Amino acid sequence: MKKNLLLIVGLLSCLSLLFSGCDNGTKSPSIQKVSEIKFEQETVSLSVGESLMLKLNVAPKEATLDVKSVVWTSSDPNVVSVKEGTITAVAEGKASITAKLEGLEAKCLVEVKAKGFEVDFQIVTLEKTSATIKIVPKDPTMRYYYYAMTQKKYQTESSRTEAGIYGFEKSWFMFLSEANPGKTWQELFLEDCTTGPATLELPKPGCLSTLDPDSTYVVYAYAVNDQAEQVGGVKTLEFTTKSSEKKNVTFDVRIENVYMNGVDALIKPTTHDKYSVTVQKKKFVDFYREKNMEYKMAKMIIEADLLNNFTPYLVQGEFRLTPEYRQAFMKNTDYYVVVFAYDEENGVGSDLTYVPFHTKSE
Repeated sequence: MKKNLLLIVGLLSCLSLLFSGCDNGTKSPSIQKVSEIKFEQETVSLSVGESLMLKLNVAPKEATLDVKSVVWTSSDPNVVSVKEGTITAVAEGKASITAKLEGLEAKCLVEVKAKGFEVDFQIVTLEKTSATIKIVPKDPTMRYYYYAMTQKKYQTESSRTEAGIYGFEKSWFMFLSEANPGKTWQELFLEDCTTGPATLELPKPGCLSTLDPDSTYVVYAYAVNDQAEQVGGVKTLEFTTKSSEKKNVTFDVRIENVYMNGVDALIKPTTHDKYSVTVQKKKFVDFYREKNMEYKMAKMIIEADLLNNFTPYLVQGEFRLTPEYRQAFMKNTDYYVVVFAYDEENGVGSDLTYVPFHTKSE
């Protein structure tokens, strides 16, 4: 009996120690409920096509976020789509992303910008009066506009308005639209745009004006959206045409007879190079000479001949000028016989020679 009593006491003592060991004065950790949710980034900027996983922060910090319970929505899925916290920029614009969890809410404003326009310019050929430039956009699906002009003109036209060179092009297409009432300027503009690689031939096929030797030009390109609006910046390439050496030629011009409508004159060049012989009003010539724009005037003379299909507009060797070849249209007026070397490959190839005369009054 005594032995059994001792056994029971020992057993009770062990149980007492067992339960006392389980209760050391600490309680089991309780699950913390989320009281607030907030985006780590409340504003985000993306380009079309880019994606980003949005991160939600919770309060208190000890709380556990059940991501699967979060409901995601976009104010405009056509601009920004969202799936399980990952947003994707669809189109240019702004949209608000909302995350909801058990009555709690967080918002993130997303601004989507158009894709950056990246392009590679490749000089294929570069001569004295011509050039060929290949334009290769990084994104072959992006619509863009391209053209070229002299560096001086590009700088002038780009500085006229805040819209830069796009403003110059827009004004041109608005002018064309007024002359073609059937189409808007946007439609005309977009018709001149392209996608994928393009080749720019200078001068353009069918264009009478050649490039000037030893002159700097700018090729430019920029992306355009469906509304014919410029998207992003303008990409440019500057290049300088090869120099043209002047031919070692001079002209002896002797006027033999003067009439109301022109002159008889004998022109003797010192070489057998091709050259132009024209009759120009003194006021016209003096205007360009005073501005040191004789080369431009010479090009204008050639372009006018080509436009009017004047034949032959270039001659060689000794040549006799008559009113039948070049007519002076006003009597009793000051004129010049203007002579200069020219060929299609090198352009104007000599200084200009001027010999004055005055047409008879009767």
